[in-house]
Amino acid sequence: SSASSGVNANYTTIDNCTFFGGYRGVTLQGSTSNFSEGNQVLNCTFNGQDDEGIWVFYQDSMDLIGNSFVPSPFTTFYEGMDISDISNAKINANMVNNPVGRGVEIDNFNDRIVATTSTEVVNNMIISSQAGFDFFDVEETNIFHNSLVGTPGILFNDFDESEIVNNIFTSPSGKAADF
Repeated sequence: SSASSGVNANYTTIDNCTFFGGYRGVTLQGSTSNFSEGNQVLNCTFNGQDDEGIWVFYQDSMDLIGNSFVPSPFTTFYEGMDISDISNAKINANMVNNPVGRGVEIDNFNDRIVATTSTEVVNNMIISSQAGFDFFDVEETNIFHNSLVGTPGILFNDFDESEIVNNIFTSPSGKAADF
């Protein structure tokens, strides 16, 4: 349940599912003192949500891999994924096509608990009217082989000890990458 903070799921895999409509497709929320562990959302389709396809907070060792996102045609703002306070994650091979907001917002990666491995953000395709990836307070993250279109394609604020290699950042106006 996403009604309150708490460890609501550990080592749960959601694989090859389709989510239509709703405010959000999937919500996974741990707590500041007890992160959820080992959850995975793999190869799912999110279509027609009003706010986010995936919303995750307070997670350790989470995989978000191979998912696709398209917002509701009636929403005025959308994020494919809103990810906050996670460590040791893999955000790989996702596709977001979003004409009304950010592709993916990522806050506090490897920041609240000690990372045992670098977070991966690899091989994602984002087309967005605002920032393709919006990173805030991110540490020890490898950003490899992504193709991002947005305004800007990628946005960084408080970004430390990370690598950015072989990406394509594009913006129809303004900066393609904003550090």
